[in-house]
Amino acid sequence: MKVENPPLDTESVCQMHELWVTAFGNDFVSDVPDDVLFGDEDRWNCVDIYRHISERQTISTAIVIRPHALPTLGGLGEVSTDPKFRGKGLATTTCKQLAEDFHRIGGKALFLGTTNPDAARIYERLGWQHINGSKLMVHLSDTDDYDDFIRRYFANSIPSKICVAKPGCRIPLIPLVLLPHNWAILDSNVSLYSTNVEPQLSCLGLYRRYEYLRTHREGEWFTLTAEDERVLGISSAIYKGDNRYQVDGFCHPDHE
Repeated sequence: MKVENPPLDTESVCQMHELWVTAFGNDFVSDVPDDVLFGDEDRWNCVDIYRHISERQTISTAIVIRPHALPTLGGLGEVSTDPKFRGKGLATTTCKQLAEDFHRIGGKALFLGTTNPDAARIYERLGWQHINGSKLMVHLSDTDDYDDFIRRYFANSIPSKICVAKPGCRIPLIPLVLLPHNWAILDSNVSLYSTNVEPQLSCLGLYRRYEYLRTHREGEWFTLTAEDERVLGISSAIYKGDNRYQVDGFCHPDHE
């Protein structure tokens, strides 16, 4: 197993895409875009790419993303194995190793999302726990449950600044979205709902959902953060023509 950091070479990235299509289907869209693999986010995030290689071909992957400003958080994605190599424990070995690596360097909460019950059972055996109101799971460094962790995580967080969203919020926005907000609709511009009314299925895909507004020139989005870059609020604006914008957003219940 290789553990690499961006930038990857083009051949390696192409191999990973081929694997993901084989493993997940032709309509699969990665939550880890190529610019991350090529190192464009190195200023904001640490990206660890785990690969098993057989005969110079990538046969299994997993990617962990940690923000430099808030390295206690992490997101895990693109855990996949070539169907021809399934049943050999590659994903299990990889996820066990990456969780140990994450916590060894000070990580406290490693998030992932899965709608596959078989995969969820594997994660459970490796120490991940389910998060209420979602299809997300988290691997904690402490023995506390997630509710206790998140209560401490947001305790005493004071809003410090509002700015255009940057790649560094790719992971820190996850805990905010997972809070059980009283508002049914969190952000109508990206069809984001409270976990009280609709289970949250996305993990790393949450950032992609917001970034779509920017990359497709439909609008812009912003974050409210604490001094240590914990995300306490998110807002978005979609251009509707004739100098009109549709603005929506939400924040931590303590700061509504």
